[in-house]
Amino acid sequence: MKQKTIQQLNDLNRRFYREIAVEFDVSRQSFWSGWGRLQQQVEDLNVDQLRVLDVGCGNGRFGQFLSQTLPNLSIAYTGIDNSANLLERAERKLPSLLTQTEFHQIDLIDQLFAKQAMLGDQTFDLVVAFGLFHHIPSFELRSALLQQLSEVVTPNGLLVVSFWQFLNSTKLRERTIDPTIVQIDPSVLEENDFILDWRAGKKPTYRYCHYTNNQEEIALLKQIDLHVSDEFFADGSTNNLNHYLLLKKS
Repeated sequence: MKQKTIQQLNDLNRRFYREIAVEFDVSRQSFWSGWGRLQQQVEDLNVDQLRVLDVGCGNGRFGQFLSQTLPNLSIAYTGIDNSANLLERAERKLPSLLTQTEFHQIDLIDQLFAKQAMLGDQTFDLVVAFGLFHHIPSFELRSALLQQLSEVVTPNGLLVVSFWQFLNSTKLRERTIDPTIVQIDPSVLEENDFILDWRAGKKPTYRYCHYTNNQEEIALLKQIDLHVSDEFFADGSTNNLNHYLLLKKS
């Protein structure tokens, strides 16, 4: 995919989150059911203080989940997101719930193009990326992001990523629109790239979403030096809207 197209899709998503931050925050308060299946794996990391990197943290829901699920564990939480509005909401509620918190507004697309390290030489026991990969245009950048995430996990740490399986939902399939509505030529998109509308606000808004199938997951995993320790489907009324991969170095 050409850089111009990638930037166009990224601009579309930045505009989307800027316009619907309030509605999105209101609709994103509950914990994902799939997170509950991570508790034992996180406890098995057996660390005195859990260093967490939440990439695409949004309003900080996963940080809240950790504080409630592991109330006796010291947690140093770092959240990264592109949306200043959602980060502001995370910054308001998480510092009182976790041992340490820090937040960074980072545009991952710009950072990946620049081939810059995400947070210098910092490493983390638990690295998570939920609801993120479907917003990364091009296989090349999704692969580069997964590589970066794998490099910031401690030797005995855990990387957890989810891939949104929105084509499993009839309701979500019906929200795909003709890309030309947002001035995008369909011929410049990659396979399984879609534009979805959002109807919860006062007017329809649009976002770029990529559907990652099993074949692509396999191709992505070939690029990194981690193995799958567990995988499962969860979330949504059908319990199959996200595919989780739990990845370890050893």
